[in-house]
Amino acid sequence: MKLKTFHHFFLPAIILISTLAACTSKQDYEDRINKQYTWTTLHRFVVEKNGISTATISDSSITLVYRNELSRYDFSGKLIDSDSLTDIQYIYRYYGGDSTYWVDEFPSLHHVIKKYNNKKELQTERKIETLSDIMYMGNDRFIIPDLDTTSNTYVMKFYDAHQDSVLKEINIGKLLGTKDTLSIHKGAITFTNRFSKNASGDVLAYYRYNSSFIVIDSNFVATAYQDFRKLPVGIPSLKGHNVLLTPLNCGIENGSMDNEFIYLITPTYQCKQWQNSRFERTMDVYAKSSKKYIGSISFPLEKDTYLISFAQTSAGFVVVYSKDSETEIVIYDGKFLQLFR
Repeated sequence: MKLKTFHHFFLPAIILISTLAACTSKQDYEDRINKQYTWTTLHRFVVEKNGISTATISDSSITLVYRNELSRYDFSGKLIDSDSLTDIQYIYRYYGGDSTYWVDEFPSLHHVIKKYNNKKELQTERKIETLSDIMYMGNDRFIIPDLDTTSNTYVMKFYDAHQDSVLKEINIGKLLGTKDTLSIHKGAITFTNRFSKNASGDVLAYYRYNSSFIVIDSNFVATAYQDFRKLPVGIPSLKGHNVLLTPLNCGIENGSMDNEFIYLITPTYQCKQWQNSRFERTMDVYAKSSKKYIGSISFPLEKDTYLISFAQTSAGFVVVYSKDSETEIVIYDGKFLQLFR
């Protein structure tokens, strides 16, 4: 299967240019409902490795991926098991399962998704020609953002890797209320997105350069929303080899969703360019059922520390950070949830 598109959360070949002011005045976002909360740490532990590619948080454990190594820890920091896949140099994403699991290899300009059994025997392998993040839905099915180069229509495809077939498509341009068709280069930055999935199989897609987010259910029915900031989707244009967005905004950096809330990590202060937003982050909380904005609290993030993943679990609110040559896992008490119930 060959699905072609030209976008990714980090696009080294495309330079974003903006003449808009940087966020130096620290101006709050209008209509943000700030709630006071002091984070309490229940437990923390450090894994002294660098080069983490992803962290998968379940209700009982954390799986950390470094190059081709998989390490699973419980929330006390005890190593449960560790393994490596010698036929893969770099695992970009890991999707665990009971008897089988998928890994997403990202060698250069495409993904290679591979399904293994618990004996590390390769069951299925597919090549996906896209630079975008993709998302595993379960039952050998993936969400794959794609630009249909025939119609220039930007879509998300519901792909069955076992059958090697596309089951459904979502027109993202129509869903977000933007142009139905976009050229290959112009669509690259506008629709840069990442994913998160909850225990029920619902998927959250969120965007780096605007405040749109999409909830996709297990039947691949998608509904689009905007966060409380209602940042417009930037209109792209080309200047030489550079892509410009007008307006250019800091959208949603990270997100997570459970069966009760949607959590979006955004800049604390108004900002037009991510490199000027420093390390000040706020977590905006939305009701999962209504998608209504409930309020915000400051998100714990130290200078020169990068957020990898986070999720609410039965053990507490688990956050995985990367800093220098180590990975830090912190379990917070999660009592902030009472502020939003």
